[in-house]
Amino acid sequence: MAAEAAHAHAAAGAPARAVLRLECGRARLLTAALRTADTDLRRLRGTDPDLAERFRRAAARLHGLEHAAPPRDPEQGGSPPAP
Repeated sequence: MAAEAAHAHAAAGAPARAVLRLECGRARLLTAALRTADTDLRRLRGTDPDLAERFRRAAARLHGLEHAAPPRDPEQGGSPPAP
């Protein structure tokens, strides 16, 4: 879905919006992968609890970013999100 939206924005002459759509799609895929990995996290906790905690915090941060306010559209006079 993100690729189709990005294509439509690029075809309409809005490349910055196209990139934003791709990045949003990538974030959603990563979030889904992290949710799936949660069951395997139990095994990691048994072997490396510190690494498991770092993973949990990174997943929580990504989840928070995904549900934060959308980035401002550079084509509408906003600034792109900071790296």
